[in-house]
Amino acid sequence: MTDSTFVSPPEVQAAINSLYHQAFEAGRLQGREEGIIAAVAHISTLTANQIIAKSGAITVPASLTADIEVLEFSVRTYNCLKREGLHTIGKLLNYSDFELLDIRNFGEKCVEEVRTKLDAVGHTLRHASGYDS
Repeated sequence: MTDSTFVSPPEVQAAINSLYHQAFEAGRLQGREEGIIAAVAHISTLTANQIIAKSGAITVPASLTADIEVLEFSVRTYNCLKREGLHTIGKLLNYSDFELLDIRNFGEKCVEEVRTKLDAVGHTLRHASGYDS
């Protein structure tokens, strides 16, 4: 089951509009009304995250609900995060550098790896209160 709690209604609406436009344009070019009807019926069965993914509005691996596996961490980093219960990018973003360092067997190299991988997909870790960067 896909968690769509991080998807805003305007994002979903923009994605739906994009999918409908694509379906109508494809059907119009092919002169096939039944293709448009089938596409519209299919769109109505999708979850919010599936709609956004199909429309290209958001890159799914960068989305907050994506599994941390998509970031391709080293074995140590991945295992430490999973053991801590950090299964999605969204959950990982709720941690600061200092909180990650509190995870057993998670050192500075792991934190740097997390920062680098998150930066590559346009995200950053939460700043700890009272921390000066």
